[in-house]
Amino acid sequence: MLTTRKLRTVLLGGCVAAPIACLPGGALAQDAGGDANADEIIVTGQVITRNRTTSVNPELTYDREFFEKYEPISVGDALKRTPGVAFTSDIGEYDAPQLRGLGSGFTQTLINGRPVPGAGGDRSVLVDRIPAELVERIEIIRSPSADIDSQGVGGTINIILKDGASLPPGVVGRASALYYNFDEKVRGAGALGYIGRSEDEKLTFALTANIQQRYNPKLTVEEVFSGDNYSSLQAATDAFSYDSAGSVVGDGEERAVQFDTRDNLDISFNGDVSYRFDDDSEFSMRGFLIKTDRDEREDGLVFEDSPTGLDTIEAQDTKFKQLNFGVDTVYVKRFGDDTEIEFGGQYSQFDNTETTIELEVDPDDLAVLPTEADLLNDLSISGFGPEPTEIEIFDTLDKEIQADAKITQNMAGIANALGFVSVEAKAGFQGKFRKRDSSLQVAEYDDGVQEPFEPAAGGGVFNLKENRYDGFITVEWVLSDRASLETGARLEHTVTKESGDLFEPLTLTDTQLNPSAHFQYDLNDWASFRASFAKTVRRPSFEQRIPFEDIDEPEDDDVTAGNPFLVTETSMGLDVGFEFQLPGRGIMGVNAFYRDIDDLIQLVQVDGDPDDDPMTPGGLYSFRNTGKAEVYGFEFDLSTSLAAIGMPDTGLFANYTRLYSERFDPNFDRDVRVNQQPTYVYNIGLTQSIPSVDMSFGASYQKQGKYTSHFFGEIERGNTDGNLELFVEKRFDESVVLRLSGNNVLDASTFQTEENFDGDNGAEIIANAIAGNVDGYEIEREQSTPVVQLTLRVAL
Repeated sequence: MLTTRKLRTVLLGGCVAAPIACLPGGALAQDAGGDANADEIIVTGQVITRNRTTSVNPELTYDREFFEKYEPISVGDALKRTPGVAFTSDIGEYDAPQLRGLGSGFTQTLINGRPVPGAGGDRSVLVDRIPAELVERIEIIRSPSADIDSQGVGGTINIILKDGASLPPGVVGRASALYYNFDEKVRGAGALGYIGRSEDEKLTFALTANIQQRYNPKLTVEEVFSGDNYSSLQAATDAFSYDSAGSVVGDGEERAVQFDTRDNLDISFNGDVSYRFDDDSEFSMRGFLIKTDRDEREDGLVFEDSPTGLDTIEAQDTKFKQLNFGVDTVYVKRFGDDTEIEFGGQYSQFDNTETTIELEVDPDDLAVLPTEADLLNDLSISGFGPEPTEIEIFDTLDKEIQADAKITQNMAGIANALGFVSVEAKAGFQGKFRKRDSSLQVAEYDDGVQEPFEPAAGGGVFNLKENRYDGFITVEWVLSDRASLETGARLEHTVTKESGDLFEPLTLTDTQLNPSAHFQYDLNDWASFRASFAKTVRRPSFEQRIPFEDIDEPEDDDVTAGNPFLVTETSMGLDVGFEFQLPGRGIMGVNAFYRDIDDLIQLVQVDGDPDDDPMTPGGLYSFRNTGKAEVYGFEFDLSTSLAAIGMPDTGLFANYTRLYSERFDPNFDRDVRVNQQPTYVYNIGLTQSIPSVDMSFGASYQKQGKYTSHFFGEIERGNTDGNLELFVEKRFDESVVLRLSGNNVLDASTFQTEENFDGDNGAEIIANAIAGNVDGYEIEREQSTPVVQLTLRVAL
């Protein structure tokens, strides 16, 4: 029989600060219970499964209990267990999630139902900075309703954060020690929060602080093989050696060994206050601040013509300084049981500065040359006196003001007239006013002396204002006790103003009408069918639109220019699936999806003859809306206890997503897959509870398939080893939890290959790519380190 216990544990609730910890999401203060205290948070001994979907549109929901036993450090670390979410970043990095394998703006990430700004220009959100401690639940929205932003072509990830006002009052704390096998050092994380409320429980508030260290060391070995010496990619792959003793690099080829460390410190604060005037009206205000310092150091040795022919000693040192702060308010008023209005407003600011220094040593200046062993023993080349050769500063400042209003109306008269159970309409307006200042400047060093900064080649300073005016309406028709239909439309009007140091100011407009329809039919009490249609969009990235001219891009003598007249990519999407309630609180779902994407943006050559322009001896390239893409596949997920076979304390979760796509690439003159989309993603895990001794343990394994990407003059293929996680926990008394967890237990690595096509200019490169004349192959293996974490959770 399943058991439950009251555990005085830490579940650092509320608003442990993060870059977006307190963005408005319409989540109002909720009554946590009159007599509850912080040491009375319920922790169940029963198996934790995902929630059964309650919305009409297809959506999967995972509460914090589903993730927390493995003690993920960040939201990205938690997301890797959810269906169809892939990551193709460096090994050990879970920064930009790719739902259905689609990245670079195809996947939308929301916080509490609202878009948030990020450092990049493609509107993707790097979720590795958001502590997992903040998360109340994660929603995977496969097809959106009209009341959320239409950006997510692949789908939308909605991260719902804990609300301090919804937790019992008291003091909570957490302390973690993380041991990294690579450098055999221990790093820490900790949190402390205070949650309170008035005696009449109308006023609730919270003040919290969080600090954590995130560290990821990586060792990368790359070998470059000549196309003249190797007849195929497979032949070059067979010749690759991770160990220098087995390297066969020869004349005209090279071997590079690089050690890369990424050391992060996040310090954050936030507070929130909520006041309930009466049963029909509430007001809340929240604020946050987070400061992130990140040091990223790369040290490498490059050997040419032989495994011992040292040619270059180089390093790159990048420091990231990021500061976020913001404040938001939400007011809700209800008029009886039929009408509800909500008003919200927010101001947020994101300041990001990246300072990169390139360093190099001339081996001819050294009496004794370093070896690979020296690099691995010292983990840097600092002992060989590298000198700076170039410094680059990339600075962005984003300021955003949001205002919204919506009304929800129960339309009982229409429902009665049509013979339906109920009809509910929702309409709203959202205004989003964003300003982005961006600067990319570089300076060279002459004999160790820094020269004056100048804008990056082709222009590196610009300002952008993006004003959004969105309106939406949805109507949910409950047709019967078993059938529901939601229809809606969203109108998004965008006015963009661009100005820069090398081009005239531009004002551009874009208007999109995005309809949606979702149908649900309950076959019985344990099975339901869903079908959904929605139009979604992907807006051009800032870098693609800003009309700078980058010299020597994509190759020497070429010029690549941004295109301010790009139009928004649009997608017509269909989802069809079933969901089943299994014995023992289990859930199983199957789903098929299809996306038809129009106006796909790609880099293409836009002039016919390089000799036509003496100032451009190569070719002129730009971004164009060229053709379309199709993305489709099927998804399976299972989350259940094994009570049906007599094992109520054993839990099983598994999900598998098979992914297909096709797009026409004009640079290769053929149909190819969407870049960086793996062929599949799957997760499987088991948990076992031992109620008699208040212990539990478990294991989780994640794996994604190979991907193939086509870039200008290059075909890239990649594969990542599976990741194994383990945990064991012990509950002491009723106030302490001690948990030991391990990540990357199998010491996973990534394996990447490149087929490169060369030529005197871009036109020749395209010709060689179409003909399959490979100039060379790059084979790379990257490896990180296992991490062991010991976490103590206590409540007072």
